[in-house]
Amino acid sequence: RKEIAVRRLLPVLLFCLGMLAHSRPAQAQLMYGVDVNLHIKTNQGHEGQLLDAARQLGVGWMRLGWGFGWKHVEPQPGQWRWQLSDRVLDALQSHHIHLLCELGAPPDWAYAGESPLDAEGFAVYAGAVAARYRGRIGAYKILNEPQNITAWTPHAYARLVALTARAIHAADPQAIVMAGGFWFTPKASAWQKAAFEDLEFPLGRSIDVFNIHMTRTSLQAAARWLQQAHREMIAEDVQLPIWVDEFAYASQPEEQFMPGLQKGEASQVEFLRQMVRTISRDPDVKAVFWTYLSDNFRARKPEERWLGLLHGDFTPKPAFTAYQVLISSQP
Repeated sequence: RKEIAVRRLLPVLLFCLGMLAHSRPAQAQLMYGVDVNLHIKTNQGHEGQLLDAARQLGVGWMRLGWGFGWKHVEPQPGQWRWQLSDRVLDALQSHHIHLLCELGAPPDWAYAGESPLDAEGFAVYAGAVAARYRGRIGAYKILNEPQNITAWTPHAYARLVALTARAIHAADPQAIVMAGGFWFTPKASAWQKAAFEDLEFPLGRSIDVFNIHMTRTSLQAAARWLQQAHREMIAEDVQLPIWVDEFAYASQPEEQFMPGLQKGEASQVEFLRQMVRTISRDPDVKAVFWTYLSDNFRARKPEERWLGLLHGDFTPKPAFTAYQVLISSQP
């Protein structure tokens, strides 16, 4: 009887253990990153200072496009220039930081016909980058937020991603490929759904990571968006890890939109802590990137001027220390 009882209880025990494993805090497994706009004028000439700050912060990843854009490495058809990208990648690796390389910045000659740009040419460019830096670049992001650009239909973008991912994986099979970033407002959701359901180039079959943008996103919306991401992947029969490659909150009270979090730099700290806690509850979230490392007081949109962990003079805000503590507290 005892043997029968144990046998009956065993599935229950295994189920409970599985639930405990699935519900364990994922924060200990998170990869932490930061988004850096080295191309903006306020950062030019301070690249070393920003990289030193990133190393002091303790991030393992940096999202960066400057130096790797199409116009940088192939300014004219067939003319390859690698000096800038070589220097940037060498500097990152000397600081022990992995690169999430944002592919984009097409040259003027790359626009052709009715397509937003020459998709085949873009894939050749991406493949050339992946071949040159095989094993040195960890992940690639294909453009940034194409949903916001009228010329990019879901089909055109799904085709671009398919061609580009194929070229990257052929050159570097271990490289991670992701799209330009997902979010779940009605318009963006419809666009993304159409790209995932594309009959010729279903987006979910081309990418390795489902990446979400959560800049200026409330904590409640962040939790909903993660649930929606899972629903969307289930609907399209794909299972992908999730990277939140943008999350941030301004440090200026006039740009702080969340009730109870409108006290300047202290509220930026509290948002950072609560957001990491919120998204790390999902065990499928594997990486988070704060946007940006430093303030950009020249940004076109006021709400984007005060998102940095550093002030405009590159002195740290309290949020810099808070992020540093989160990163260093991992086992």
